[in-house]
Amino acid sequence: MVYFTKISSPANENIIGLLVRGHANYAKKDKEDIVCSAVSAIAQTALYGCNEYSKCNVNKIQKGYVSFTCDKTIQTEAIIKSAILGLKAIKETYPKCFKEE
Repeated sequence: MVYFTKISSPANENIIGLLVRGHANYAKKDKEDIVCSAVSAIAQTALYGCNEYSKCNVNKIQKGYVSFTCDKTIQTEAIIKSAILGLKAIKETYPKCFKEE
């Protein structure tokens, strides 16, 4: 199951980020998983986009896990919001692949 959330810091409102973790398990074993691929593409694009406008701090990036934070700017906030919208659209199409926490 895939989980995602916007990261915000109560201690510092100038920090924004994204956390995406888990596996969709949509495809059969040993097959490419289109849901995981789509989720990964959105998460990585958000990271690269935010890094263009603000130095990102990558908390963790590995198979099935992306977590980063950066300074909150108009651009980075728009990129994170767009990523969340994209992830929500995938979740609507493949709800069994996602979980709430």
